[in-house]
Amino acid sequence: MSAHSSENHPCSHGEKPVGSHNELSRQMTVTLSPDQYERLFFQPSAAKGDLAKRLGNPTLLALLGFLIPFSSTVFSLLQFQGSSASSLTSVSGTFLFFGGIAMNIAGICEFILGNTFPFVVFIVYGCHWVNLGYLFAPVQGVIASYAADGVPGALSQAHNAGDYQLGMNPTAAGLEHALYYYKIAGGFGFVAMIMGWYLAIITACASTGVPCPLPVFDLSTKVFPHNTEAQKGEHAGTVTEMATRA
Repeated sequence: MSAHSSENHPCSHGEKPVGSHNELSRQMTVTLSPDQYERLFFQPSAAKGDLAKRLGNPTLLALLGFLIPFSSTVFSLLQFQGSSASSLTSVSGTFLFFGGIAMNIAGICEFILGNTFPFVVFIVYGCHWVNLGYLFAPVQGVIASYAADGVPGALSQAHNAGDYQLGMNPTAAGLEHALYYYKIAGGFGFVAMIMGWYLAIITACASTGVPCPLPVFDLSTKVFPHNTEAQKGEHAGTVTEMATRA
């Protein structure tokens, strides 16, 4: 009886059945050449986009953070409604809080989503707006726009002698040319501003689900067709690999 029970119940002697053992695992070691390691490190695979489905799209925030201070700058350069380049002092807060904070927040969000190029562009432009707002802020000593008689001490003999020695006496013709160049820069900026607001409207409609008949003018398939095909091939290979594993 005991022999029969011991044969039918091998666990009675503390032995584990074969099926209860952990599954065998095998580890593989892959050796990469320095060239392959460098390519893997500096050219990582594209982001899968899973976070973009769960989180919001920060592109619209970055566009508005860029366009609002940029529009003020363009109108000042074009001398719209009697404004001038010195009018930028009055919009230094726009540079700091719209251009600086909004674009830096959008850049950090793009970094979280895994978009390298938008992250770099938004952070760089955001820091540029912070720098511009800091320079034009009146608290930094830019008092020429607020003083009734110009900068104090500008008409003193020592100041004029220093300007003469350094060769920095601007003439009326030079100032006229400077204003002319400001208008040219403002004209190019006006074209860029129109294109930016056009893209912002399309992005806003896409994010809210409002149908928008405006074309996007996507030139990625025309300018870089080889890169687009390579990305499609990489995506197809990833899908095939996932299906094989499943």
